[in-house]
Amino acid sequence: MNKLPKVSMSRVARIASALALTGAAMLAHGEPMGYAINSRGNLTDDQMHVLWQIDLATGSSRRIGKVGNFIDVEGLAIGADGTLYGADDSSKTVFTINLNSGFPSALGGVISNMGVPLGQALDVGLTATCDDQLLLVSDVERSLFRVDRASGQISRIGSAGSLAAPITDIAARAGELYGIGEGLDGSGRAASPDLYRIDIETATATRIGALGPQVAPYANAGLAFDDQGRLWAVTDRRQGDNLDLPSQIIQIDPETGAALAVRDADLVGFESLAIAPPSGCADDEQANADAPPAIPASSPWSLALMALVLLLAGRWTLLRTQR
Repeated sequence: MNKLPKVSMSRVARIASALALTGAAMLAHGEPMGYAINSRGNLTDDQMHVLWQIDLATGSSRRIGKVGNFIDVEGLAIGADGTLYGADDSSKTVFTINLNSGFPSALGGVISNMGVPLGQALDVGLTATCDDQLLLVSDVERSLFRVDRASGQISRIGSAGSLAAPITDIAARAGELYGIGEGLDGSGRAASPDLYRIDIETATATRIGALGPQVAPYANAGLAFDDQGRLWAVTDRRQGDNLDLPSQIIQIDPETGAALAVRDADLVGFESLAIAPPSGCADDEQANADAPPAIPASSPWSLALMALVLLLAGRWTLLRTQR
């Protein structure tokens, strides 16, 4: 009988280690978890105005905790240091949120810290950028604002109405800013269910494209990138004044604006979304350049590697039994 070639256990171990890294890369590219707050809904008091963790693949939600007396949280963002920020349109307050309890803390320790009248309509969205800015958008004002992280006060970028579109939330990645338009206006008519690219310096918006037919009619929406650069949204849906519909989870192509419906969430009233700290930044690019190359888990190379590991492991086991 022909002798099988000897295969050292160390070589099998090295190949198995490479396969493990491939598996880790596959897990890292799974659907992420996001954070959202439902500012409305046909729910009990204990289920509304709550920070939820949402599985974006299944739509299931895990309750974290109520965000105090803030009843109209329309914007969420995660800063570079992992801090979760919220913006409440009712009290005109920007605050941080404890990720374990949902407990809020107003910036500067002051409620109504945005520096605008309580009666002023805004309808806001929020995002954090690579250069450590906290940005707020108003679809009523059609304007972009910077948020002072110490005080919570907002200051307009550009001129009033310079966005020229009712952009209801924003998301930043790699120095680029994107916005999602309001779906339906206050009269229930189609407004701007589109994706926009925003120039931060001039606060002007360029329409990229329509979200498309897979997106069910919605009022407002939350927008966020995950750490892999995929753009997600959750939409606040309703039929008439009394019937709330499950929020829809969608993925959006940043190049075309076309959206893919993923599934419905198991709750209603989500119009805010945060997933990860700013990504695609210069520091991220350097870290990726320093890291060893990963083999995509679904590529022919990874499948061949898996087959090779199994083959070598089988031969090594056979050799051991023949000794």
